[in-house]
Amino acid sequence: MVNKAGGRRARAMAGCSLTVLLLAGCGGQAERGSDGPGTSASPSVSAGSTQGRGRPVDVLETRHILEVLPDARALPGWKAVGPPTDDGAQWCTAVIGAEACARVAAQGSATYVEAKTASLTLAAFSSRTAEEAETVFAALRVTGPRSQALGPLGDQRTYARTAKGDEVSAQTVVRVGTTVLWTAIMGRSDAVDDTLVRQVTRLLVDRTRQAREGRSPTARLDREASPAPR
Repeated sequence: MVNKAGGRRARAMAGCSLTVLLLAGCGGQAERGSDGPGTSASPSVSAGSTQGRGRPVDVLETRHILEVLPDARALPGWKAVGPPTDDGAQWCTAVIGAEACARVAAQGSATYVEAKTASLTLAAFSSRTAEEAETVFAALRVTGPRSQALGPLGDQRTYARTAKGDEVSAQTVVRVGTTVLWTAIMGRSDAVDDTLVRQVTRLLVDRTRQAREGRSPTARLDREASPAPR
């Protein structure tokens, strides 16, 4: 049985961190491109089994979104604060505004912590068309200097990273067809680098592609390839 108190804590943490970071953001030029050879699973992300392929899914529903958000097996070394949650219209409106939220068919978020070095929040927004997803992508404004270190992921992507003393805040937004993915990692500078941000973002992209292909998401983070806190 799912612990309801844990679910409420996860929703509160995800909503708080996402809202605070995004409301402080400012618009910027996002990278746009089509999927190519550079978007296949990297050595740091295991794509999992290719069995169980079903019919392709153009628009992910809530059940798909909650499956896309990784569990403990897909994020070794990270501890989920609670189960993935469907956050509701009020949270959506607070984060991306009513106009963009009206273009969201399903959504979900989850929060994770790694020892005492970093915290991670993931969110996914599903729209009915690619055009609506572009509106959602534009509404997810990230704050901080832009970086090209994310690489060619998805149809659109942006990556911002801010450092203050020994603390780092990194945010990515990637559009994969009709789905928009948001990642935020905050923690010690020796635990959060471009490699980790890229790996976690790619993990979410790969799991989204698996769901869109009609498969149960099985992609996982390769812990051995991830940077360890020093």
